[in-house]
Amino acid sequence: MKIDLVKNKIIVYLKKDYIEDFEYNNVDKLEEYFKNIFMKLNIIYDIKLLGFYIINIYIDEYYGSVIEIIDEDIEYDYDEVNMKINLIHNDFLYQVDNYIDSDKYDIYIYKNKLYLKIKNELNKIDMLKLLEFSKIIYDTEDIILCSKKI
Repeated sequence: MKIDLVKNKIIVYLKKDYIEDFEYNNVDKLEEYFKNIFMKLNIIYDIKLLGFYIINIYIDEYYGSVIEIIDEDIEYDYDEVNMKINLIHNDFLYQVDNYIDSDKYDIYIYKNKLYLKIKNELNKIDMLKLLEFSKIIYDTEDIILCSKKI
């Protein structure tokens, strides 16, 4: 699990092997799962979460999930966590600095940046190499719609 803090968002990256038994369609299990994540964030990172949160779960069949936890700054005195959960199924892109000639990826150019889209399941070594030399882009709708495929 990797965590980024960006303004009013906490972004949690969960690789597929970390969440094999994740039940996306069971709301009760999702809320229980997120309460456990919130507890881990408090214990491990000293991030205390109380209030109302919008949770966007971006799901990719090859990587796993990226979870955006967005603090809705509502003027209300919460002593617990309340949430709205959105499931978003899409293909992740991987922003890279250099062109890669490989039949494992579709390659896109958008605003002078290169993006790779995985075509088929990668072995663990190839996936780790990709993750090491790229930046995961999980909100990909605009890039895929407006880019040029090479």
